[in-house]
Parts: sequence; structure tokens; C-alpha cells
Amino acid sequence: MLPTTVLDAMVGYDPHDPVTALSVGNVPKTYTASLQNGLKGARLGVLSNAFGHGPEHEEVNKVMAKAIEALKEEGAVIVQVEDKILDIGTLTANFRMNEPEFKAALNHYLQEQGSHVPVHSLAEIRFRSILQTDAGKVLLDHTGLRRRPQFSGL
Repeated sequence: MLPTTVLDAMVGYDPHDPVTALSVGNVPKTYTASLQNGLKGARLGVLSNAFGHGPEHEEVNKVMAKAIEALKEEGAVIVQVEDKILDIGTLTANFRMNEPEFKAALNHYLQEQGSHVPVHSLAEIRFRSILQTDAGKVLLDHTGLRRRPQFSGL
């Protein structure tokens, strides 16, 4: 199956994913039409300093290098882009790139589930995970919270 076929199947607006609203009016009839010239002459930016450094990133960086070479072989022009502000070390040390969208989407999803799920927000998940620790269990026991139905089983 061609990746374009997969894109054709996945593309579009999803009322459960607000970000997909950006696609309304911007979706081609089919992505397969873009295969006429392939990647010949396409300029693709690669944010070089977004790649991790160190041995723990070697495997991913090797896969990325192979993918970039494959794009070049198909005629793409690769433009290496470096921006100190977007250095992966800085970003991951101080900011989780997907957290704002993830948090809102997860909270919305959990709230829609009603009584089918035991938690209704990311904060509740974090709180429950804290309660799973030894310190959390002591807190449950000493405060009497363990007797409440929402904390039973912890």
C-alpha cells in the first residue's frame, strides 16, 4: 500500500481532534496525484539540531539519516536548518513540545467518557499515580482517604 493511500484514508476533520479543523478546505482530492513528479526538486528542511545527541539517540539518528538519504535519492533537495532556539536539549529540558495539546485533548476525551472511566483529567491520573507510591499509600492511610470509594483499590 502506498503512503499516499494511507494519507487519503486518514485525512480530514475529526470532531474529537480540534487540530484537524485546520485541514478543512486544505485537503487535496487525493495525495496520489502528487506522485507524478515524486520528490524531484522538492526542498525539504531538516532541523538538524532537533536530533538528539549521545548514545541513547544513535539508533533514531541512523534511521533519520537513512530516510534523508532516501529522500535525496528520490530527487529532494535537503536543506539543513539549525536554530539555537530549537535545540533539542534546550527544548526537552524546559518544555514538553506536545503537552499543551495533549493535556487539552486527553482531558476532553476523559470527560466525554463519563462514568465509564475512573478518572476525568490528566491531573487525576497524576494524582492517582502519586498515590501508588509508598508515600502516597501512607497519605491515604493516615488521612482516611482510602475508605472513600474513589480511592478504594489503591
